[in-house]
Amino acid sequence: MITVYNIQNLESFFHIIDDFKNPVILQIKKGGYQDLRNNDILQEILLSVAGEKGLEQICLNIEGKEDLDNIITFLLNKNERYF
Repeated sequence: MITVYNIQNLESFFHIIDDFKNPVILQIKKGGYQDLRNNDILQEILLSVAGEKGLEQICLNIEGKEDLDNIITFLLNKNERYF
C-alpha cells in the first residue's frame, strides 16, 4: 500500500494510472476494493471530491516495479505528464 499526497493534476494522474500493467487498488468506504485503472465512474467521483484543490491524500495498492517507477516519476515531476 502506498499513500500519495497532494495530487494537483488529476487528469494526468488518471492517465498514468490507466496505463499501468497491474491493477491499482483503492479501498472504498464500505470496505470494498476497486481497480482505479480505466474506472471512469470512480475517477469522476474523485475529481468531484477533489475540486480545484486536488486530492490531499489517496492510498493505493500498486504492484510491479514498472508501475511503481511510473508513479514515483510522476510525483517527482510535480504531477506533470511525462510521457
